[in-house]
Amino acid sequence: HVIDAMQPLVTGQFNITIELAVKATLGGWRYAVVPNDWTERDAGASSFKIFKLIKPYAATFIYCLTQDYLKNVKR
Repeated sequence: HVIDAMQPLVTGQFNITIELAVKATLGGWRYAVVPNDWTERDAGASSFKIFKLIKPYAATFIYCLTQDYLKNVKR
């Protein structure tokens, strides 16, 4: 029910977590953060680059806010 109301989901990578959280909050729902563990690597350093994800995360956040605003203006 809640996921159906969040459609369309437009992201498909790590920023899906931002999209789900923002849309849940804007929709008046509560959500919980569930810890996860990525264990694909046995040794070595992470290649995760947070600064490369800032633009997609920000774009997702702005998209969600814009869609919510436009939805409310149409009412």
